[in-house]
Parts: sequence; structure tokens; C-alpha cells
Amino acid sequence: MSWIKLTLIAVLLVSSVQPAAGGVAPDIDTVHHQPNELLQERELNGSFGINFTVSFDEQSRVATVTAHNGLDRTQESVFVINVDDRPFSSTRHNLSSGESKSWRINVTDGLNAVEKNHTVTISTRGDYVQYNFTEEFDPDETEVLPVPRITDVTVENGTIRGEPSTVAMVTLRNPSVQTYGMKLMAFTEGTDGSLYPSSVSPKSNRTIKVELLDPRGKLVAGEVRLYSGNLSAGDGGIDQVEFVGRAGEETNHWNQSYEAVKGTWRKDNYVYQNESVPDSDVDPLVEGIDDRLVGAGVAAAVLALLAVLLVARRR
Repeated sequence: MSWIKLTLIAVLLVSSVQPAAGGVAPDIDTVHHQPNELLQERELNGSFGINFTVSFDEQSRVATVTAHNGLDRTQESVFVINVDDRPFSSTRHNLSSGESKSWRINVTDGLNAVEKNHTVTISTRGDYVQYNFTEEFDPDETEVLPVPRITDVTVENGTIRGEPSTVAMVTLRNPSVQTYGMKLMAFTEGTDGSLYPSSVSPKSNRTIKVELLDPRGKLVAGEVRLYSGNLSAGDGGIDQVEFVGRAGEETNHWNQSYEAVKGTWRKDNYVYQNESVPDSDVDPLVEGIDDRLVGAGVAAAVLALLAVLLVARRR
């Protein structure tokens, strides 16, 4: 069994037991409200005598928070918003005696793009309310909310476990506050699947060295898929990029709509093919030399045959 297939099995086992990314709980969870209507206002008790009125609009994904200071002195108001179990915003503001202030906060950028069920939790350091709603997103629509992306693919000569190998350096970008439990799968004309865990910290980049079985120095054509969950399930797809390149030269890559496929561990597994790319095992320079050598050999054979016929005729 090859190292790549052993790696595939190990990654699948690890990912099947990996817990989901958790968030930061509110400071003090003393009361847990479950509103029957998403737009219903809730009165929350804050710390140090500040009172809050909060609501959430599912359609616009906007949380509205109003703080009021009923004390006879200036007091700081503090509230925190978590979105899909991840910290999203923390707001502090000093309120004069009798002063009120309102905030409207759009939470779209904090939503998890591959989940259907979402939560918005507003905490006031003395009370909190959790709003639940359902909305499905298409990860290809990056203009709606920030989603991880494959930003670069470069074919290089490298080493894997100390052995020379063709590799693809794949760079990922996570612009979201969410941490996605992602995997990266590469297919090429010479590689039937190379799988790597590929979670990226929020607001960060990461480059992964992917082992390929294509011969070193040859033209490599392939695809890389970034997904969460099952490779063969389309609803877990995040991004897909196709590429063509050779080590030491520029690698061209372009985005594709995500296509769910069957992994190399399946009997009817997906096999990548690219008929528009020349055979990566044939070097054009060597091919030209071989053609010239064949032509020279044929010419030599003809001359030799003529010489034999001429000698025979003289006899």
C-alpha cells in the first residue's frame, strides 16, 4: 500500500473524530432566553446597573442593542456578540447618567458558510439571549460572506519523507472569523488522490506541500478541492481550482465550480483527465530528437540496401 493511501486512511480517521470548533462563552450565563420571534425585543440586565434592550432581524442579519444608564453616575456598558459559536464583536462605551445609546451590528461576516443552522448570542455580562435561525449559503458566492479560498497553486520539485518528489504548493486563505474543519484533495493525471487536513486559522493564510506521483520535471495537470465533510457530498464543497504547470516554470491555475467526486478509496473512484494538455510524459525536445534519429536510421538503411544491390549486380 502506497504512502499516499496510508495518509488518506489516517486523515479520514482523524477527521471523523475531530470535534467541531468551539467558541468563547459569555462572561456570565445566568439566564437563557429562547425567543419565539426573532424580532422580539428582550430586556437584559447588564453589570453595574446598565440595562439593555436587544433584538435580531433574521432577514438583514442585524442585531440591535440599546444600553441605558439609570444610575446617577457615569458607567461603562459592555456587551459581546458570538456568531455560530465564535467571538464576533465586543463593545464598550461609557454612558453618562440617564444616557442611552444604540448599536446596529450586521453579523453576516461571522456566519459559518457550510452550516444551515445558525446562532447569534448577545451577552451583557449579567444576562444573555440566543437567537436561532436557518439559512443555507453557497460557498461559491464569496460576495455574500467571507469563505476560505485556494489562492495559489505552484508545481515544484521537492522531497517527501526524504525522497525526491513532484509537489504542489497550495496556498489557502481564510478571511472569516470561523475556523473550518477542512480537507484538501489533489488529483492529477499521475495521482489518483492526495489528501491533507487543511484547517486555516481565522484571518490567516496557510501553504500546504502536496505530494504528487507525476514524474519530476514533467508537465503536470490536475485539480485541488477544498471541502468540509464528505468529498462525494456537494454540500460540503468550499472551493476547487484546476492547474497546469511544470517545476521551474509558471503554473497556471483557475477557479472552478465545486464538483463532488468519489475518493480513491472507492471502487469506482474519480480519475482526473485533461485531454487538452499534451502527454506529460513526453518531452517535446526529446520527441524531436527521436524523430530525427528515426529519419536518419531509415536513410542509412536505404543506402545500405542500395549498396548491397549494387554489389550483387556487379557479380
